[in-house]
Amino acid sequence: MKTELFNDDYLDGLPDDPLLALSSVCQEFRKLDQKVSQNADFHEDYLSALVIFQSLAASRNFPLNTSAPPPASTAPENIKNIRNYFSQMESEITRQLNTIYLERESNKYIARFDADSVYVFPDDDFRRIQELINEMRDIISGSDSITPKHKRRLLERLERMQKELHKKTSDLDRFWGFIGEVGIAIGKFGKDIKPFVDRVRELTDIVSKAIRIKENLLGEYSPISLPDSIPTSDSDNKFAT
Repeated sequence: MKTELFNDDYLDGLPDDPLLALSSVCQEFRKLDQKVSQNADFHEDYLSALVIFQSLAASRNFPLNTSAPPPASTAPENIKNIRNYFSQMESEITRQLNTIYLERESNKYIARFDADSVYVFPDDDFRRIQELINEMRDIISGSDSITPKHKRRLLERLERMQKELHKKTSDLDRFWGFIGEVGIAIGKFGKDIKPFVDRVRELTDIVSKAIRIKENLLGEYSPISLPDSIPTSDSDNKFAT
C-alpha cells in the first residue's frame, strides 16, 4: 500500500472475534478513504482494503450477506463501488455488535432481578476477582515466555470475561472461553507461566463456589478443573501445538 494504513502490525493485532476484527477493518478503511479522498492514484490501496476484508471474513468463517463488488473498468468506478460496499458492511456489522451488546445488557439486568437464575459473588470475592484479573493482565503483558500472539488472545479473553463478571451474573460463557484459552497456554508454555496459572486457579475456586451455591451442589465437588501438574515446556508435551 502507498499509505501506512493496514500495515503488518495492525493486521497482526486484529481481535480474534470475527465481528470485532471486521469492524476494525471497516474503521481502518474509513481512515484510508478520508486520507486519500478517493484519489485514483490510490486505487490499489482501495483494492487491497477490499481483499483484506474479504480474506479476513473467509478465514474466520464469517458469512457475508453482501457480495463484494465486481471489478469495474475504471479506477474511479472501482473506488466508488468499494466505498459503497464498506459502508453497507460497516452498518451491518455495527447492527450485529449492537444486538450482542443489548443481549449482554439484558442478561445483566435479568440477573439483577431474578435471583434464581444468577451466580452471586459476595463483596470480598468480587473484589478479589477484580484484583486477580488485574494481576493476570500485568503478568501476561510482562511475560517473556508467552508469544505476542498468545498475549493478545489471553488479554482479549480476559477483557471479555471482566466485562461479563458482575456481583450478580447470569452468564459465564466468557469465563469458560477464558479457561479454554488458559488450557492452551498451559500446554504451550508450561511452568514458565506458573504465577499466571496460580491466579487462574484462585479465580476458578471463587467461580466454582458461586456455581455450587447456585446449583445446590453439595460437598467439595468442583465443576471446574485445571491440570494438576503443569508440563515443563511444550517439548515435554507432545500434544502442545
